[in-house]
Amino acid sequence: SPSGARARAVAPSRTSRTTAGRGSTATSSGAVAAAAASTAASLPEVACAVSLGYMAAAFVAYYLGARHPKRFARCARFTASPASLAPPCVAYLMLLVASWSPDTLSLMMPGSLEAGLSAGGFNPQFFPSLNGISTLLSRRAVAASAWMHLACVNLFVARHASLKAAKGGYKLAHTLVLSFVFGPAGLFSHFLTARRGGSGAQKHFSSYGERYGRAYGYAYGGPADAPARRSRATKHKFALMSSLF
Repeated sequence: SPSGARARAVAPSRTSRTTAGRGSTATSSGAVAAAAASTAASLPEVACAVSLGYMAAAFVAYYLGARHPKRFARCARFTASPASLAPPCVAYLMLLVASWSPDTLSLMMPGSLEAGLSAGGFNPQFFPSLNGISTLLSRRAVAASAWMHLACVNLFVARHASLKAAKGGYKLAHTLVLSFVFGPAGLFSHFLTARRGGSGAQKHFSSYGERYGRAYGYAYGGPADAPARRSRATKHKFALMSSLF
């Protein structure tokens, strides 16, 4: 009959619409999952890029704060504050937690107590393995946390060198350039520069008089620009007498 034919024609159309709706829902959920995965994959790159920009700005601030503290007072306060190290340290902790997996320690330091305590001679365990470390660094999140770890170390070296250079008055630019990429090399450069002495800038001498002498009515050692030369034994005697009083 015409009504039965009409019903049979409507039923397939409804079925096709339902199938199309399910297909579109699956496609949209797959697109959302793919977008979330791509966003999660790009987070390490974003963290590395932001940390690189922060390090560059912090190094410039360290230099200006150490070499021109009066002209750039904010940079000097930024250099003196330990809070300047906080952002990369917090970012490192976040990346470390995000990159941690159950096999992290086993890959980094493989071994077992059973194998170490078993008979058969000297059998050390839990020593760092380069193969395991290379496997860990092949993961994007672990590589990003390792990068942030190095950034924290380099920033700490740069701040330490800047504070010492501000007090000693010696050169700083070459140390900061090395510390930006090679933290240990920058620290070694800082030690060499400090050992060679100042670069013509005025040093800030810390004499016993600034700590003890003024409390007893006179300044031992004279002003900072012309320190009086005293023997080491005299300084020690004065410090001992001041501490007794």
